[in-house]
Amino acid sequence: MKFRLTILLAVFLSFQCLAQEGSWASYLKASRAGRPMQEGQTLWVPTDAGLLEVNLESNSVSVLNKATAGLSSNSIESVARDPINGDFFIGTYDVALLSRPEQEEAWTVLPYPEAWAENSFNPMQSYCLQFDENGNLFVGTNQGLLRYDGQEWERFDQSNGHPFLGSVWDIQPAPDGGLYLASHLLLHYKDGEVTEVSPEQVGNQFLFAYSGGKMYQQEDGNLWFFTDIGTAGHYDGQEWEVVSQIGGQPFFQGPSFIGETPEGNLLVFLDNIGLYQYKDGDWEPYDIDIDEGILQLHFPEGGWVAVYADKVAIHRNGQTEDVYFNTWPFENSPYYFRNDANGQLWAKDGYNSILNLDTWERLTPEGEESPEFITDYSFGPDGTLWSVSSNAVYTYAQGSWNMYGPDNSALPATTGYRNIVSDGDGGAWLYVYNNGLYHFSNGAWKKQQHPIFGINYLLDMVPADDGILWVHLYDNNVGARFASWDGSQLNIFTEGEEGFRYSMTDAFCFDRETGLFWAIGPDGIQYYDGQSWQQQAFAPGLPSAEYYTTLIVRSGQMVACSWDNVYIRDNGQWSAYSKDNTPLANERLAEVGLGAEGAVWAFHQGSRVVDRFESGIVSQDRQLPQSAVFSTLHLFPNPAREVLMVELAGSPEPGYTEILLFNALGQLQALDEQNMQLSGQSFAVPVSALKNGWYLLVVKNGNKAYAASFLKQ
Repeated sequence: MKFRLTILLAVFLSFQCLAQEGSWASYLKASRAGRPMQEGQTLWVPTDAGLLEVNLESNSVSVLNKATAGLSSNSIESVARDPINGDFFIGTYDVALLSRPEQEEAWTVLPYPEAWAENSFNPMQSYCLQFDENGNLFVGTNQGLLRYDGQEWERFDQSNGHPFLGSVWDIQPAPDGGLYLASHLLLHYKDGEVTEVSPEQVGNQFLFAYSGGKMYQQEDGNLWFFTDIGTAGHYDGQEWEVVSQIGGQPFFQGPSFIGETPEGNLLVFLDNIGLYQYKDGDWEPYDIDIDEGILQLHFPEGGWVAVYADKVAIHRNGQTEDVYFNTWPFENSPYYFRNDANGQLWAKDGYNSILNLDTWERLTPEGEESPEFITDYSFGPDGTLWSVSSNAVYTYAQGSWNMYGPDNSALPATTGYRNIVSDGDGGAWLYVYNNGLYHFSNGAWKKQQHPIFGINYLLDMVPADDGILWVHLYDNNVGARFASWDGSQLNIFTEGEEGFRYSMTDAFCFDRETGLFWAIGPDGIQYYDGQSWQQQAFAPGLPSAEYYTTLIVRSGQMVACSWDNVYIRDNGQWSAYSKDNTPLANERLAEVGLGAEGAVWAFHQGSRVVDRFESGIVSQDRQLPQSAVFSTLHLFPNPAREVLMVELAGSPEPGYTEILLFNALGQLQALDEQNMQLSGQSFAVPVSALKNGWYLLVVKNGNKAYAASFLKQ
């Protein structure tokens, strides 16, 4: 098996969107892939990290998504080609449809009618696309079957189609010119009429899909309908049978993908069973040399193509070539931002590992006194790492671990050790669910003597100066409350007390430089100076939010995060970044973090996507021309290990070109300035000698300065 790294303009998600005000980089990793569509030597594969365009002649892969192609979503569910005019259509999970005429690059959004799309109770979600032979477009959604004739939309659901026509998860053409629909049952649509194909029950076995169904029609006419409750229906042209085991094993959910072997046998892949074919009336494993983690399998003439999260394997003439397209730099889906004493940003990357996002240093606990997994963590001002597992506290300092538990301290013999924060003075605060609050000071743990900590849930806590701990409490009877604790007294703020506004307490933080405690909410932002609360307008002139997840105040800079926007105040100026004006993924934002040199990181809820923003170009050793026109620079692979490929957008001027490489501190590195006559629009930069971490590459060409960051691993 040979390996190859595809070098493309739109290489997977290390695209940099640069302007004078900063640049974005997006990193995604696919977790699912839809049904491929082959057109000649091009294979289109929809994934939840973009649309893969696989060239079977050159064995190359490019990715179309928000960053690389200006799509309105990264989550692509299906693709289809209009048989009449050749227009290409993309069905996205969360932003309706996109189309472009044949041989064109620009995409146009085809929106759903507002009354359907703006249903807050049941937001529109698209699952599949299919054209009929007359050029009518059909879309399977969570609101039923939609039909678009090029001018108007029409919807079929339980009210006007069929009692079992709910969500439509799959569509395929039927032999009579109609369509098969995988809904709660397998249904048939033609000329505005919906009829049942599969029965609700065969004997005493149910054949009903509740929240997901897949179907497949084989070349020989056999029909299959897979439910999400561990059953599948098979129709051989005469009768239905129900399958509840494959290879002698029960399956408890629908298959990841369904296809057909070159020999005409049904092929299914289930996570708990593997890859099986239905051959001569029986199930048997399908013998093919694939790796773990396969997302999709397709059989072009004379070979096969396997799709994974980071590569496409193309098999032809007995040889398999792995074409890598993903640059996901993490081991898992990172979360929980924390800053250390130097301001460097860390994140959990797996159950037992934390990663420094500024230096790319990884800390994985080892040894008898180290935790098996990390629930929460915090850094002290002396560099000590405080972490919790389910029933113990662990510290890490000067290369060694130390454990505190019920056997050697006053900590309780219970599980539920939830949150830990450094107190800023060599100790730490620990919250134990359903037990209480503990403080480590002067070498010992002590339970805080107030009953409210045992009967209230601690939503969050932030340490301040002078032993003060700010807490967000929740009680089923009285709701959420905001308070400060000094070790002996609990001050619960009520609405209006000292100017306090509870509607400004979604997220909060303490700024040690100024001694001010900040809090933010839908009605604005406020701070406490030790005497009273003062309110301010938050991001005036920019869209407000219903809920904020993060607030950071540091060195005069302010960063906040809502479900939909990242807000940054720098040099007194506010900017708001959203899925509509940046490559930010459409999924809700979970939290943001601020690195030591000002890079802003964003995590999203329930998705393998991480966004990184740099608000400007910093150079200590060499000033860049302020009047330069900054243009887009594409770097790949990113992260890079040996060689970094560089592509300049537009048409670079021939002649003298200067290449500058800066580290995260803005210091010019060992890579010398070079005179380079560009060959085409791309060139290679060796990076193997660099230390691991983040770097800024600047290319000065004529009156333009191209700049983008990359990660050396």
